[in-house]
Formats: sequence, structure tokens, C-alpha cells
Amino acid sequence: MNLPANPNADVRKLNPHLYGPTYKTVKTVLTNSEGLEVVEAKRRVRQDSKPLMNKLESDYFCRLKILGYDGWPVMNLRAQSVRYRLANGVWYKPDMTCNVIINGTVIPYAFECKGPRGMKSQDRGFLVLKMAASQFAEMGWVLAWCENGEWKEQRILA
Repeated sequence: MNLPANPNADVRKLNPHLYGPTYKTVKTVLTNSEGLEVVEAKRRVRQDSKPLMNKLESDYFCRLKILGYDGWPVMNLRAQSVRYRLANGVWYKPDMTCNVIINGTVIPYAFECKGPRGMKSQDRGFLVLKMAASQFAEMGWVLAWCENGEWKEQRILA
């Protein structure tokens, strides 16, 4: 069987077993108020290509990566990588998860970032965050928001 030498992009995409996977280079940008960090990533085949975090979340992500949480260093900082099952059919995925090293003890933490429009106590995001904090009490749960250019944090208690 002879394959066409120069098939169009649609034929290549529909036949990765014949032509190999096709990747497009996409630049993922994490912005911080002090600077800019650019990470190159390859586009995954047949998966969602929209950004993982919005500007507010990426700013807080960079802040956590550089400064840590409350002065303590963080490890394994990941964006939207863990899902928690809260009830029958109810799942919650925090904006960021990491391990915080406090006095030599590694404690898992989850962070949720809210903008000025999402700061209502009746909001679904708050209720799910409170429910997750009560069911997974062994973790630290933190709500973060930016107010007048300054980050505020509130620990959610079980």
C-alpha cells in the first residue's frame, strides 16, 4: 500500500497510526506582577487546549512558587491536578495543590482563588470548599483573594 507523500493536516490528524502524532507548539505564559515566566509546551492531541489557570490564579501560583505559603517552603505545586469526591456525584477540583513543609513535617494543602465578583458567602465555590475542608480535615484548605493589589488568605477550618 502506497501512502500519499504530502497529505493534508486533516488526513494526518485522523491517521496518527500511519503518519505519527501531530503536535503544535503552544506557549503557556504564567504572569507575575514582578516579572514574566514563559514555559513552552507541546499541544496534546485531541485534548482541550484552553489555559489551565486564569490571570488571578497564575499570579497566585507564581507567588506561592517564589514565596511559599506563609513563609514556609512548598513542594509539588500543581494547578488543578487533583479531584476530590465529596458526595454522590459531587466532585471538587481546587485551583492549586501542594505540600507545605512546616517544621520538617510535610502537610498537603489545597488553595482556591476567588476574584472580586466571586466573593459571596452563598456562592457554590464557597460551599464546596467548606464541604471539602470538613471531609478532608487532614489537609490544609486556604481561600485566597486579591484586594487592592494585596493578597489576603483565609484558612478554612473543618
